[in-house]
Amino acid sequence: MEDQALSSAEEAVKSQLKDSSSAIFEDVRLVYGAPITNETRWMYTCGYVNSRNSFGAMAGRTRFVVYQSATTLNGKRYFSTDLAYVEDPVEEEARVGTPASFDSQHWKNCDGPVIKTA
Repeated sequence: MEDQALSSAEEAVKSQLKDSSSAIFEDVRLVYGAPITNETRWMYTCGYVNSRNSFGAMAGRTRFVVYQSATTLNGKRYFSTDLAYVEDPVEEEARVGTPASFDSQHWKNCDGPVIKTA
């Protein structure tokens, strides 16, 4: 299931890029988050992506976090990909220090115990 979660997260990130076919992922890790219920808990896929921008140049390493949930029912595990955020440096500069900033969300959710790395 962890491989499927990582793959799904990368697809979610690619859907937000100008040129998804040029995406290069680095330092990708799957992290368990807090329980939602007894059967369900958050998972976060975090890392860096580099891809071509509108000008055709590689944009540089950009952080991302994908919110996923994992549920265990009758001994079988399921997951869903809920939200994907790719850092926008211009937007981030305006929000630095606020709880809504990408930096706050990224490090709050990506510092947990690593389940798997890609």
